[in-house]
Amino acid sequence: MGDKDNKTKKFIEKNRIFADVFNYFIYDGEQVIKPDDLQQLDSTEIVLNKELPIDKDSVKKYRDVIKHWAIKRDDKATYVLLAVENQSEIHYAMPVRTMLYDALRYANQIENIATENRRNKKLKSNVEFLSGLLKTDRILPIITLVINFSGDAWEAPTKLIQMFPEMDKKVLKYVKNYEINLIDPVNIPKKNFNKFITELREVLLYLKYSNDKNRLYKEVMTDKHFENVPNEAVSLINTLTSANIKISEKKENSNMCKALEGLKEDWKKEGEKEGRKEGRKEGQFTALLNLIKSGVITLKQAAESLNISETKFKKELKNLSLEPLN
Repeated sequence: MGDKDNKTKKFIEKNRIFADVFNYFIYDGEQVIKPDDLQQLDSTEIVLNKELPIDKDSVKKYRDVIKHWAIKRDDKATYVLLAVENQSEIHYAMPVRTMLYDALRYANQIENIATENRRNKKLKSNVEFLSGLLKTDRILPIITLVINFSGDAWEAPTKLIQMFPEMDKKVLKYVKNYEINLIDPVNIPKKNFNKFITELREVLLYLKYSNDKNRLYKEVMTDKHFENVPNEAVSLINTLTSANIKISEKKENSNMCKALEGLKEDWKKEGEKEGRKEGRKEGQFTALLNLIKSGVITLKQAAESLNISETKFKKELKNLSLEPLN
């Protein structure tokens, strides 16, 4: 998992890839955010805790990537903090995690402004001393975007409210919700991938179909973009999906279409092997099911013969579309 995290971070922190991500998400593919308008920031989020001993006076959290975006449009300057969290595994507490990152960055902004105000002796009233801020002081908004690189559909909570148990709606009405911004390749309509202008398109499109090899082969072989993919992107695909696609040693880009032609036969053999395995499994469960129905053995004995629980045995019957047991 560490290699996946390192490679996705290195990939996304490139300004042109980072800009591509947010132009897709915020501006529907319009090229508003330019790579040159982005500045890398320290991804460490720190909050001071004065109640802790002096040698443990801070709590640190590490974002994947965060950048400062500055742009001038219509004679107005816009400054925003943009952050990305790369998830090679689905995270069931993501709303709380990203909310904490954002809160820490806001707290740090306030602390920095307050420090400057005190240093320059700008604070005059008791109200200003209380917060360390002047009435005119402002902080920068933060947009955190989660990218699902797992290859599976995101089935974890996307909202804080989804993490709560059922409760009185009148109470829930006053609980402030927090919703993550999510790019989930499996659920991106195919036509929308053309809104990406970098090789991020090929990475995410490959992930979308990575669990359906027949569809994946068809999509890659009919998409000319895959004929010329930067080696770093191919390497990332290999790491995320265990694809084992051959990377060109003489060129900076690789032809994934040719590479997949060589892998198709391996996929076919793998599929046939899995089919035989599944067939043996179905035959095994069918035989045990018949013994249970005949009264020869009990459900418990059948499950024990496979070293699984009775609940698991029933679940497997359902998965194999066999007649369920009462």
